Amino acid sequence: MQPFFASAQAHQTIELAALGISTKVLLPAAATGGTLVLFEETTDPGKGPPLHRHVAQAEFFRVVEGDYEFMIGDDRVLAGPGDTAWVPAGTRHAFWNCGAAPGRLLFGLTPAAEGEAFFTELAAFLTGDQPPDVAAINEHFAGRFEIVGPPLAVLLGGHP
Repeated sequence: MQPFFASAQAHQTIELAALGISTKVLLPAAATGGTLVLFEETTDPGKGPPLHRHVAQAEFFRVVEGDYEFMIGDDRVLAGPGDTAWVPAGTRHAFWNCGAAPGRLLFGLTPAAEGEAFFTELAAFLTGDQPPDVAAINEHFAGRFEIVGPPLAVLLGGHP
């Protein structure tokens, strides 16, 4: 492995517009030899990913700005700036921005697996105005990633 540096202007951005998420790749998988991939996400109010699990990757989060609610397994917790969360591999989880303004968080996956390429592939399923085809997503990512429920805001009726 070699040292890595990227200026703020050089970070790749991946738009998951249907989920209200914009993700910057801060530390690509290749830079860490596949041990870690690190992102910065901006989440629109009331938005977030569906309830899902990463089969063989652990995930961690640090809230930078805003108000979030996380569901990790059966536990729910409200989180704000400076709060962190750890999600073991295989654990179902989701989060949503339960605040009135855009939120921002850092998150990473370890091992990196396909790293940022995963989100680029996922973005291809999240185009247009129609809800995403969950069955097609789960088939495409079988053995790596699985959507197991709706977005947290929908699951909770939009209330923390």
